[in-house]
Amino acid sequence: MDENRQKLVHLHTSGTNEPTAQMLNFGEIAVQHATEESCLYIKDNDGNLIKFIPSGTIQTMIDHVSIDCGFYGLAPEHEYVDLGLPSGTLWATENIKDANGNELYFAWGETQGYTAEQVGTDKNFSWEDYEFGTDTALTKYNETDGLTVLEPEDDAATANWGDGWRMPTKEEFEELTANTEYEWTEIDGVQGGKFTSTVSGYTDKFLFFPAVGDAGDGRVDGVGDYGSCWSVSLNDESVSDAWRLGFTDGVCGVDDNSRCYGYSVRPVRSNS
Repeated sequence: MDENRQKLVHLHTSGTNEPTAQMLNFGEIAVQHATEESCLYIKDNDGNLIKFIPSGTIQTMIDHVSIDCGFYGLAPEHEYVDLGLPSGTLWATENIKDANGNELYFAWGETQGYTAEQVGTDKNFSWEDYEFGTDTALTKYNETDGLTVLEPEDDAATANWGDGWRMPTKEEFEELTANTEYEWTEIDGVQGGKFTSTVSGYTDKFLFFPAVGDAGDGRVDGVGDYGSCWSVSLNDESVSDAWRLGFTDGVCGVDDNSRCYGYSVRPVRSNS
């Protein structure tokens, strides 16, 4: 089997009454022991649901799919896209949101997110209410503890979406911008930045980051004009700052800013 094509198939199981799934040949999946309490989701590489099989035993030929097995009625996991990046990193197709679909703002290293309506009441996003102290007295990820990357317990993606998901590194943001064409555009009535893959064989794949502005000093600014997403990486030369992706009309890039500010979080996962 071609190893590069084999990577396009992912098998996941969960629950106490698991169906079993086995890769036989490229595109050929054998699934057994599916019960009324378990199910099989067949999705394409964009995360779109192709077929749902609640029970039974099947053996079928499927080309370029992702398989999810779990409890009956379990919704497919968060969607992601493969841009063909050299690292194999898979990017979620949306930011972390609340249960009602509202965008959330996070301070760097904090796992509790806040909606725009909560900013100024429940959270100000200033050094006065930052979890890890102030810019001159940081209690973690400082000049003495040697930590330059968020630990899993402080990673908003892992904390909110579970194991397998994490925040991107500075280098992964740089890889994204180096292997895509950036365009400021509007999708479904929302302004934002579109990153379309320039990797051969993946030029129909893209990511869209909505311009939800940022949160700081008790208010949200810039909605519709710009956006930012936190990385997992500290600026170890200025530990009160962390690296982020920033984007607006005509320009995008990776730079740093104060950890106490509220930005979006776009999770990633490894292609393995």
